[in-house]
Amino acid sequence: MYGDSKEVKYALLNIDNDTIPEMVLADDDTHLASVSIFKYDVNSEQIKYINSIGSNAGFWYISGENKIFAEYGNQGMYTEVSYSIVNNDMICNAAIVSDNNKDTYYAGVETSDNLKNECLTYYTIADFDLKEVSESTYESDFSEKTNADYINYKVMKYLD
Repeated sequence: MYGDSKEVKYALLNIDNDTIPEMVLADDDTHLASVSIFKYDVNSEQIKYINSIGSNAGFWYISGENKIFAEYGNQGMYTEVSYSIVNNDMICNAAIVSDNNKDTYYAGVETSDNLKNECLTYYTIADFDLKEVSESTYESDFSEKTNADYINYKVMKYLD
């Protein structure tokens, strides 16, 4: 994933407001490039890989409120997902999958253990623990995205 360390960039973000910032890493800003999120686990005293999200090496977040928003697009399918970090797992609060102009709304748990290739749109919803929900559930969760900050590869710092 991070073969040439000269291209790796990072940012420290206060995503979940636990006084320990999360570290995000990216090494590219192409269409399919994602951002990897890491968290320090005080119990094990280790840095834990949480998940890789987003496209174009970017995502939105609300500092200190444990709200993360990511978008994906691939071969005519568009997906927008709202996440939170709980117990070192990435929880999918809500998602919309738009395929051939048909929108379907989902919510459920998406853990780093069951991700197969770091990008939701490469697989069907059946590959994840997601359940179909109403449009209003989706809309209520995504209404906060307008208050979110966007972080991407271009504004991150190079590793020294």
